[in-house]
Amino acid sequence: IHTTMKSEKFLSEKLRFSERYKNKKVIFGIDKSHKLTGVNLKLNVIRKHLGLHPHLRRKVKLIQMVEASRHCSQETTDQQIQELQALALVINEECGEEVVLIVHQEEVSLATRYAYFAIAHALFVTSIRDGLCLEPFEYITVL
Repeated sequence: IHTTMKSEKFLSEKLRFSERYKNKKVIFGIDKSHKLTGVNLKLNVIRKHLGLHPHLRRKVKLIQMVEASRHCSQETTDQQIQELQALALVINEECGEEVVLIVHQEEVSLATRYAYFAIAHALFVTSIRDGLCLEPFEYITVL
């Protein structure tokens, strides 16, 4: 982790993300792209929370990274991503600005993941299926 955090890629990504989201409280999530991860539940929680607390809409940014799952077909992955993007669009339209950003990548480098961890004010994990979820430990280490 420490070697990655000293890399040029990590430092440049961290700077880029910090500038992009400088006036926002960033909540970062990272999950696999299958239905059992609960990402749709996470988005609905954010939607409900922002509905109850509209003053937070311009202050909060949920960046949800969705990685390809080895256990699902490409068709299933694409369908899941489309559903999540549709829900994010509804939330963003209700809030009047982009509050939820879905980032979908086949594989995310450690430098990019750690850069998101470094700028995030909170890590929102919904591993309702995973037996061992290491992201919280990595997040704490990066901080």
